[in-house]
Amino acid sequence: MPWLSSCSDLPRPTVSVDSVTKAEYELRSFFEDENTNYDLRLRISEAILDSKPVTSILRSAQKRKRLFIYDHEANVLRAYPAMPRPIHNTVTDLVSQFLMKAVRTNFITEDEQGCISSSTEGILLSRMQTHTSGKKHQGWIKYPEITILFRELDGRSLPRVVFEVGFSESYDDLQNDARQWLIRSRGLVRLVILVRIDEDVR
Repeated sequence: MPWLSSCSDLPRPTVSVDSVTKAEYELRSFFEDENTNYDLRLRISEAILDSKPVTSILRSAQKRKRLFIYDHEANVLRAYPAMPRPIHNTVTDLVSQFLMKAVRTNFITEDEQGCISSSTEGILLSRMQTHTSGKKHQGWIKYPEITILFRELDGRSLPRVVFEVGFSESYDDLQNDARQWLIRSRGLVRLVILVRIDEDVR
């Protein structure tokens, strides 16, 4: 997938952005480098996010299949590099192997297997209502490492299990991710599996 980032480098700290000019610089520098292998995190207000220069950059990035998400509660814009990350691929392979083994060992039946699939598509999360004035964003799209979907009787495939991988991230950050999935997914996500990987400093 083009939006998945590389975990070969340490995660970069969140950069506070207090002007449209600085936001333009950070985003252009990030999106123009196709070899970037880290996630960009900007603490940015909704006013700056909605400015014409910034929205223009983000629309252009979307057309080039670059991915970014904005957490309206934390006011953090997270942009992902263009290259796939090996750790994500490993998690994806493990999930696929688990599902295949579950069928071979009769943990699930073949009919049940037909109702289970996996995806990396983003999921629209709700946000808490606020009393701030101006334009209100009612939700944001959050992207999992991988999601296990279950097909319901009405034919809809709904995300039920989410995997989140953190490379040298604090456990508190991963727990916050899990809470967002469980609380903001409108009851869709029932289980979040956290994978925390620390750099070996030896």
